[in-house]
Amino acid sequence: MSGTRNATKCVLPAAEVRVGETHSCARLVDGTLRCWGDNARGKLGDGTFVQRSAPAVVSGVTGATSLAAGGEHTCAVLADGTARCWGRNWWGNLGDGTYADHAEPTAVVGVTMAAKIASGRGHTCALLRDQTLSCWGHNHEGELGDGSEVFDRPLPGPVPGLSGVRTLTTGGTQTCVIAASGEALCWGSNGGQLGNGTLVESRTPTAAFPLVDVTSFAMGLGHTCAATAQGFVKCAGLNLSGQLGDGTSETRLSPVSTSGIEGVSRIFAGSHSTCATVGGNLLCWGNNNGGLFGDGSYTSASTPRAIAGMRGVVDIALGNGHSCALFANGTVECAGINSSGQLGDGTTVTRSAFAPVYW
Repeated sequence: MSGTRNATKCVLPAAEVRVGETHSCARLVDGTLRCWGDNARGKLGDGTFVQRSAPAVVSGVTGATSLAAGGEHTCAVLADGTARCWGRNWWGNLGDGTYADHAEPTAVVGVTMAAKIASGRGHTCALLRDQTLSCWGHNHEGELGDGSEVFDRPLPGPVPGLSGVRTLTTGGTQTCVIAASGEALCWGSNGGQLGNGTLVESRTPTAAFPLVDVTSFAMGLGHTCAATAQGFVKCAGLNLSGQLGDGTSETRLSPVSTSGIEGVSRIFAGSHSTCATVGGNLLCWGNNNGGLFGDGSYTSASTPRAIAGMRGVVDIALGNGHSCALFANGTVECAGINSSGQLGDGTTVTRSAFAPVYW
């Protein structure tokens, strides 16, 4: 592999890639969407429940500006500030006021000023243009941040007390933002991943990751990693697979430094894995389930490992057993478990090396 990727029958390049547990989606530069993989709950958005091993057009979506993939649902923000969601809706995570699954995009009720959207396993949040936050769906661990004890909320509601929000990141059952002050605030479940030295879940935004220079977060099922302005990575939470990158398998309640990594430009997290881009190179650590690192192996790593040949990666989405990478020229390649066609290469063959999506 080389840093120059050849397009594979893709009419237009991709601008963003996201993956769920067993499906993958891409936003193209023209604002249309393509999804592939498992479709049991309609999460591909093509109006069917048919599994696809190659990308299918998401029905009726144009002008998409932001894309999110949850465990079994998918959401997008459109240019007019409205949002659409589709797929599994057991907890009201589609935001349409119901608990019914949808195989085609359905409008999120009351969201008209969205700038970005992010999804966890069963909840969804939108960062609005006025820099406030609206969330809906699963709330068993307080991931909606409204302080309530209500388990599910099928309609969007504000996260009280938040303004000037700069960034939004969701994990399995937690949410984090960077406020206007630069302070990191997180809420939801806490097996250490809130990085505040405790195991206490929070149902409202609480100070987390006591670092003054966090620029972005990446969140998995039970761990969180932060990139700092100096280009370092700090992680906290569950670490059985080495996903914190500190060379151990010890759970950490406060942020620890990921070993031997600096100059980080972007950071990404999957269920039990983490990756970062450094000077155009890709490094990954944690669980290499199904070969999702794409380096030709199935060996996990407790410290960052360079993934040979993956120069020019601008975005990578990590799931539970597969990953998809977006390159600077707009091409997409995927690796890992492919039992549902989630690699998008036209097959259901698991691959431990990145292969182009067959557009």
